[in-house]
Amino acid sequence: MPDCERYRNQIIREARETKGRKVVMTAVELKNMVVVSFSDSSFGSKPRAGHVMFVTRPEFLRHQECAVSLLNWGSKDIKRAVDSTYGAEALAMRSGLPHVRQVVHLFWAMLFFDGNPRVAESG
Repeated sequence: MPDCERYRNQIIREARETKGRKVVMTAVELKNMVVVSFSDSSFGSKPRAGHVMFVTRPEFLRHQECAVSLLNWGSKDIKRAVDSTYGAEALAMRSGLPHVRQVVHLFWAMLFFDGNPRVAESG
């Protein structure tokens, strides 16, 4: 999906160019909410992994312009040695998964909390 990659790169470039700006949350109806997570990595002598996660409307998945609300982002060194760009990308995706899982559990707890505290099961 070259269009998705180009759009992702535009988002990252804009984030870097506007790093002093505030983050504004946009309301998204729960019944129409989509959680989106992108990950990327660099490959070479000092590989890094990064991720960005946000909520938006389903139109985003059809490549239509719509507002997003940033939930989580991060960047870190890849500690494991990798010998391919594919390996670096897989590690970047893996490093973003715990954040996705955390957000899913958070939304699940908010939507279906019945007044009895419980621990969310992973898996």
